[in-house]
Amino acid sequence: MKKLILLLFCSLFISCFKEPKNINSDVKKEVVRNGSVSNINSKVIKFQKKFAYVVIQISKPALYGEKSNFIDIPSICYAKYVVENNSTDIIELESYNEDIKYQLLDGFESRVKEKYKGIGTSLYLEAFDKYGSREAEEIKNTEYSIKILSRNIFVFDSYSEASKHKNN
Repeated sequence: MKKLILLLFCSLFISCFKEPKNINSDVKKEVVRNGSVSNINSKVIKFQKKFAYVVIQISKPALYGEKSNFIDIPSICYAKYVVENNSTDIIELESYNEDIKYQLLDGFESRVKEKYKGIGTSLYLEAFDKYGSREAEEIKNTEYSIKILSRNIFVFDSYSEASKHKNN
């Protein structure tokens, strides 16, 4: 009887030192990122990429006129404002919210303004080249710049949706 009690006591003592089996060890946990799956020990998390592009509509001066072939008839040139759309390439975004929206809009607007910063000088040089110095002075004495008419951002769940929308 003492041997039986000793044997039970030893088996109980040994079983206390065994590692407990992890209940979730047989369950694979996955992280899904942008369609690719990787096995790691964490909860299931899904990140949805977004695809966007920005369109800024501007009014910019363009040079118009007629070159005279006669000395006594002056050439005519003038600048007229025309509407033009500028857009970014399609941008892949890991996340999207109001802050990201306005960062994209402001960033592209500043690039558009930088692109057209010297438009008055460009018009003057074009007028001088095409119509002569007297007509170019009319352009030179006027301050020209672009005007932002609208800023829009278009956001989609897939690249194909964004591409179809942009190209229509």
